[in-house]
Amino acid sequence: MSRSSGRPARVSRGFTLIELLVVITIIGMLMALLLPATNAVRGQMQRAACLNNQRQVSMSVLQVVAASSNNVCPGWRNIIYPNPSNPSASLYCSWVVLALPGLQQGQLYQQFRSGTVPTVVPYLEVLVCPSDPPPNTTSPALDYVVNAGMMDANGGIEKITDGLFFDRSSTKPLTMTMSKIPDGAENTLMMSENMNLVKLLNPTLGWGDTSSYTVTKPIFSFCWWASASTNGTVNPYRKINGGKVADPSLPTATANDYARPASNHSGGVNVAFASGRETWLREDIAYYVYQQLMTPDGQRASTIAVDTTGTPYLLLDSDYKQ
Repeated sequence: MSRSSGRPARVSRGFTLIELLVVITIIGMLMALLLPATNAVRGQMQRAACLNNQRQVSMSVLQVVAASSNNVCPGWRNIIYPNPSNPSASLYCSWVVLALPGLQQGQLYQQFRSGTVPTVVPYLEVLVCPSDPPPNTTSPALDYVVNAGMMDANGGIEKITDGLFFDRSSTKPLTMTMSKIPDGAENTLMMSENMNLVKLLNPTLGWGDTSSYTVTKPIFSFCWWASASTNGTVNPYRKINGGKVADPSLPTATANDYARPASNHSGGVNVAFASGRETWLREDIAYYVYQQLMTPDGQRASTIAVDTTGTPYLLLDSDYKQ
């Protein structure tokens, strides 16, 4: 028979309401402290994944250059299937189509080469930055664009000193030889991010069509402007990481205004140079520095980049290199 010790039995109790509130408060404070760090890590991961995607795309473009005679750069618009007997049946395509073989999309490329836009133009994850996901993955999307030089809102004549990618579907297309860039391939931008292009890209045609008007400069390229300001005020769209598409807080913009480097990353954009070097470009660099990075022959460009004193500017590594 068990004996009682004579001591009163201990009564187990739970947390009081005050203790529970204190614990919840402490947990909330810890979560508040950790959330910014978590978001920062997520942002860094997305930026790294974006850079990896862009690297694959830029290398595919350089493969196109290497496969051409004399290392000629493809155009932002090209004729992939000429039809001399019926020019209206010729097939126009962007640089994206020419880069498809390097992206392991040879079969899709051959469909364009046959002169017919594929019935289904697929969504390719490699062409999209993880920080700028499209509303769906059932249509083609694009977050990477190429250097098409100076933007002329009136559709003026392109000049070979102003950029790298030109309209190769014109009657007298410009020929840019990537291996002979006067300012050096290491100092000339080739590719950049441009967020939200999915809102401009034709969801049914994607990257090519029998109409040259489908393959337009603002959708497939980024540009510089002879004047980045309007009436002394910097245009909110023309600078790096300028306004988003259909931002209600900004004035109405044309499609041309969106042809600039822009990302959903904080502080800058991922870019690739003509040499193949990938890096990070800060959004706060001076516009004349950006223009110098865009022009392969800056001292002969349509408009020579000048600093705040009006002096022609010569690019320095410290202007943009980390």
